Order: sequence, then C-alpha cells, then structure tokens
Amino acid sequence: MKKQVYIISFLLSLLLLVGCSNKNKLYFLNWGEYVNPELITIFEKKYNVDVVMQEVSSSEEMYNEVIARKTRFDVICVGDYILERMINEDLLQKLDYNIITNYYDGIYVDSLEKIIKTSNTPYLEYGSPYFWGVYVMMYNNEKKGLKSVIEEEGLNIFFDHNSHHGMNINVGMYDVERYVTTAYLLNQNLDVNTTDIKLLEPIVDAIKDVGYKSWGTDDLKKDVVKGSLDVIFTQIGDFFDTTNIYITDHLNSEGKLNSDFKLKADLYIPSQNVAFFDSLAIPKNARNPQLANEFINFFMDNDVEFAQNNYHISLMNAEYVGYSPTLKPTVELLKQSTNVATQFFNANYPEYLDPAKNVTSLSILKNLDSKFISEIITLISKTKS
Repeated sequence: MKKQVYIISFLLSLLLLVGCSNKNKLYFLNWGEYVNPELITIFEKKYNVDVVMQEVSSSEEMYNEVIARKTRFDVICVGDYILERMINEDLLQKLDYNIITNYYDGIYVDSLEKIIKTSNTPYLEYGSPYFWGVYVMMYNNEKKGLKSVIEEEGLNIFFDHNSHHGMNINVGMYDVERYVTTAYLLNQNLDVNTTDIKLLEPIVDAIKDVGYKSWGTDDLKKDVVKGSLDVIFTQIGDFFDTTNIYITDHLNSEGKLNSDFKLKADLYIPSQNVAFFDSLAIPKNARNPQLANEFINFFMDNDVEFAQNNYHISLMNAEYVGYSPTLKPTVELLKQSTNVATQFFNANYPEYLDPAKNVTSLSILKNLDSKFISEIITLISKTKS
C-alpha cells in the first residue's frame, strides 16, 4: 500500500513538473533498457528539450501504440518486419538526410547493408538501423550435459521431447508469435516467411510434446542466468546485454575479472538463421519532425563534442545497450575499447561485432498480411490451452 502511495505521489509530482516546463518535448517510443540514459540527458541539454520516453516489449505492441494515436510519438524504435508494415500502411515519414548529416553510403556493416539493399523494401528511406543481430539459443551454462545436447539437436530442442536425450530441460519462449514460428520453420528448413498455414499446423502438437515452462518477454533471459530456465530462443543481443550486466556485476576490486570467471549462460547460433534489425523511425503524425531527425542524427554521431570521457556517442550507446552495432565506425571503436565487457566479447565472441560470421544461410522476416497473422495467433494459442 505504501508503495502505491509513493508511486501516486511521484506521478503527481512528475505531472506538475511537466506542466511547468516550457521546453520542447520529443516523444520517444522504445524498448526497455535500449538507450543510454546519459546520452538522453546530453541530447536534452544540447537541444534544450525534454525527451519523454515510453517503453514496450515487442514490435507488435509498438505498432499498436502508434496506430492507437493516443500519443503522437516523434521517434520510434521499431523491428524490421513491423517497419516494413508501417511503410506499406503509410504510417511513417521519410527521413530527412539534409538533417541526418552523419549518414553516408556504406556506413552500415557489410552483412547488414547487403540484407537491406537486396530486400526490395525501402528501409533506409524510412528508418535508421540502430542495433542488429541474428537469432540464437541462449542456455544455462551450468547444467551438466546441456551444451552437448544443444550442439547436437539445435532448434529441435523446442519441438521434440526426444531431442532432450532424457534430460529434464526447462524451455522458455518469447510470447511473440513470429518468434516461435520462426524457430519452427528454421528447424524444418522451411521459408520463414511462408503464408501456408498448413506447414505450421504440426507446431501445436510439437510444442505440447515439449511442454514449455514459460512464455515471457525480457524476463526469460534473466531466468536463464538465474537457472530457472535452461534454454530460450531469442535475439543474440539479449545474450550480450545480459552478459554485459553480469560481467559488470562481477568485477573485482581492481575493476577486472578473476581468472576463474565463468558465465552462467552461453549461446548457440543455428547455421541457418534470420537477421533482425531495429530502426529509429518517425511516425507520419510526429509532433516535431525536425527534432526527430536531429535525434536520429545524434545517435549516429561519432564525434566526441558532446560525449564524456572522450567516448563517441554511438560507442557510449553500444556499450550500455550491449547489442551489436550497425555502424562501421562504432565497430572499429569497439575493437579498441578498454571496457572490460567489450574486451571479453572481442576475445570470446567474434559474433558480437559480426553476428552473421558463422551463419551459412541468412534471411530476414518480412511483413505478413493481417489475416495470416490472425491465423498464426489462433494456432499458437492452441499450444497454451
């Protein structure tokens, strides 16, 4: 009860402060823990504005927030197939590259740029790729025998109980239909963008056979580290993000890792895979498009003028968020970083800077029509009954 009172008091105080502010406001719809708050403060000071941020847990939720029009967002951070959907539905305005002067042709890492430019979708006209990666299996590194089973069975772990080799494996899955169907289609060596619902129908019995312990969101990656889940299907950035925090929490008094340091979670990357990328985009009904373009330009900045500790803005953001950067200059800076977590990734996980490094086949999720999405939702709901 006290907690509720405190929250109400805080919200009332916040409303009073907002009401008294004469500053311009930039409304930013983002994922949780997906931007360095220090950089938000720097941006606010530079442009004499207040950034008002709202968080969501999926691209689908972000889409619903935008079309609900309860808030006129200036910038959104949206996933690839929902970005395509919003382009098709004329919900976004084109970026103004007269303002986004930090952009130049070839700025994005080669693997990502190739995917984008061969997609036949004008992603770069409407969005600035923010972070990217591939899909992975994140697993409990402390469970004896699990690593070898995962390396042998791969994604089959999620759809065939016999693939568990008699082990009691607690499986978790993001409660997003495209996640679970993508894992299934990859495992079956089928087109991840199929619109043939009959190809997906066996997924119901497959999931029931395995019996997922948990359907969740960002809590899943934390549960793997805690040991309450053994394996999840997720984006590679979730592993690096969680590991970044874990490393920071286990530095010794000298700010280093002890020689016997060991991660509680690790990752397995399927060789047949799907790339994802999140982009900063501007809704059609944005309140302040000029400021929105300045905001996007700011996060592409590799200048130290407004950064601290001689860090570049894009580097500060990458090392805080933990996901793989989209910008070539940021990749080069990360290679030279003195940050302990970054050095650990560079030494042990080349996929941090090149997520597609060991992937033999790479595709991208495309927007599917709403009727087919409804069929998928209905299908997946049967696995939870």
